[in-house]
Amino acid sequence: MGNRRPGREGGGVLCGADRRRLAALALNRDYGFAGLVADSPVCKSARTEGDTLVLSFDHADGWYVYNADWSIDVPFEVAGDDGVFKPAVLVNLKKGAKRPNGSIAKPSGVVEGVDLVLRAEGVAVPKKARYLYNRPWNGNVFAKSGLPLGPFAVGD
Repeated sequence: MGNRRPGREGGGVLCGADRRRLAALALNRDYGFAGLVADSPVCKSARTEGDTLVLSFDHADGWYVYNADWSIDVPFEVAGDDGVFKPAVLVNLKKGAKRPNGSIAKPSGVVEGVDLVLRAEGVAVPKKARYLYNRPWNGNVFAKSGLPLGPFAVGD
C-alpha cells in the first residue's frame, strides 16, 4: 500500500500522503462527507500539442509540486515514436514572482491550469508519458486537495 517507511517494530508506517488519502476515503465513503475530495488523481487522457504532451486527469482541480529541498524536479518521462523515454519537465509551472530589482524568482511549484503539460529534450513529437517509473519512487506531484498523484503510464 502506497509509500511506507520502516517502523520501530520492523513493519511499515504509512507516510503522511497515504494517511491523508485513507482518512479522506473513510470520511467520504463511511461517514457521509460527500463534499470531501477522497480520490487521488487518475490520468484519463494524453494529447500531443507540438513538442508537448498534455495530460488530463479525473479527481484533480489543480496541482502543486513539493520537494523537501524546494526544487521543482518531477519524476516524469516522455517518449516519442522510437519508444525511448527521456526525463521531462512540467511546462506549465507558474513563473516566479518579479523581485523589486527586476529579476525573476524561481518557479513556485504551483501548476497553472488543471492539465499537466510535459516537454522532454530530444523528443520532438511526444506520444507516451510515465510517472514514478524509476527509482527513487518518491512522488512529489499533488492535486490541490493534497492527495498525491500515483504511478501511471499513458500513451500509444
